[in-house]
Amino acid sequence: MNREEYNNLFPAKYYSIAMAKRDIPALVTDAVQLEGLAFTLPEVQTIIDGVTVGGHKISDQQIVINQAQAWKKLLSDSEQGQFEVSKEYAASLHAVAAFQEALTWGEFRSSQVTISGVKYTPPPVGDLDESWQSTMKICTSETKVFESAVGLYGDMARAQFFFDVNKRTARMMMAGVLLENGLPIFNVKHLHQNEFNTAMIEFYESNNKEFLYEFFEKYCIDELICSPLREKAFSKEFNIPPSERALSKIKSFAGSADRQSHSQGTEQEP
Repeated sequence: MNREEYNNLFPAKYYSIAMAKRDIPALVTDAVQLEGLAFTLPEVQTIIDGVTVGGHKISDQQIVINQAQAWKKLLSDSEQGQFEVSKEYAASLHAVAAFQEALTWGEFRSSQVTISGVKYTPPPVGDLDESWQSTMKICTSETKVFESAVGLYGDMARAQFFFDVNKRTARMMMAGVLLENGLPIFNVKHLHQNEFNTAMIEFYESNNKEFLYEFFEKYCIDELICSPLREKAFSKEFNIPPSERALSKIKSFAGSADRQSHSQGTEQEP
């Protein structure tokens, strides 16, 4: 599935959220493996379930917990209509994702940082608020969901608004934009780490988002999850909250039962 086909999917927000909730262990596993932490999927699931795992530092296990809790926050907020593309929301997500890992968490950095392996230098502290406003403007003015979400990820990662955990926070913000538009999220798999790193380096140096578009289009669109959204009827059913969908089914069942009862009563009349 290419990006244009993805953009043309019918929205099904609550289906997309449900699929993301199901994939939290995999999302966390790939995220920490991309950071060089050798956790397996079963180990991550065990830690998420509240049990420590032998052979790993407590600080590393805290990173796993942070990622799981940040994803849960994002998905819950998306479900409740509380996600937004704002500095305040990004900081609140970072406060969970970067807890005790970054130099500070939940606030923009207060000194200059660099990105290893590239000549590009992120903007100075005094320009961060202006950079964020520019990021928001570009994100909200882009009419295509794929480009808007991936573009937000790229701008956040390149600006390095926080001391650390920038790419992970940016990927969650990207996911929030996709979910708000009813579309399934993207996961960057550890399997494609080399391709991911190459795309990021090329993007950092050039600020050409096509490098990111090509990577996410090729490696991150899950066609199996996306395929049901080709059908308008499926999308229509799963683009409303589960509570409203359940109430609709109850009303439909009750109406059917009333009609059946009325029909039976009519047949019994002499």
